[in-house]
Amino acid sequence: MEPVSTPDLAYAPILREVVSVPPTYILLSSRYRALMTTAARACPACQTPLPEEAQFCLHCGVPTPTDPGVPPRTATTGMVEVAQVKKALVGRYEVERVLGEGGMATVYLAHDQKHNRKVAVKVMRPELAATLGADRFLREVQVAAQLSHPHILPMHDSGEANGVLYYVMPYVEGETLKERVAKEGQMSVNETMRLGREVAEALAYAHTRGIIHRDIKPGNILLQSGHALVADFGIARALGDEGEA
Repeated sequence: MEPVSTPDLAYAPILREVVSVPPTYILLSSRYRALMTTAARACPACQTPLPEEAQFCLHCGVPTPTDPGVPPRTATTGMVEVAQVKKALVGRYEVERVLGEGGMATVYLAHDQKHNRKVAVKVMRPELAATLGADRFLREVQVAAQLSHPHILPMHDSGEANGVLYYVMPYVEGETLKERVAKEGQMSVNETMRLGREVAEALAYAHTRGIIHRDIKPGNILLQSGHALVADFGIARALGDEGEA
């Protein structure tokens, strides 16, 4: 095991707290995993596995696929969406390819023609905007606009064009923390501490602005030049919204 450097000793109390998680939490976690393993369907927005009887997503609150108003995602739907997005953003952003898809939105690599730079354009799935409404996506845009921190992925632009809701972020050529761990396995103690500190600083900053991320995970942490960028505030909650924290 790699020796811990002197500065990292300051984090010893945090490590002790982490490893002393009560067994109850582990039990609940294992039960949840067992439930999700046998789940027959998934949320149309965030892809969280759902038990058969669920009327709404346990994670983000979106109505379940049993709602006849929620159209299924198909290859044809995806191709129509790409063509629609390219047409809507023509003259401003030249869409090149899909970078990734979530339940609620698709992220495209595009060329910002005004500033001559690569960007990532997040677009709400048009079929969901039509059936579920755009409130959650617009909330994500509003949250992103409030945050300016070295370890939070910033927003460049946002808008609506021909029925397409979108917002624009820098294109990060690195990988996610999830991809990094899957590829390389265990990271060094020092690197883990550094990335953890950067993520904690980003979340603490968001908290000072009254915003709670609510979906922090390795897949939502981008790595750029060895540093962390917290992304995807899609289900973030502003303190006081609907009486929730």
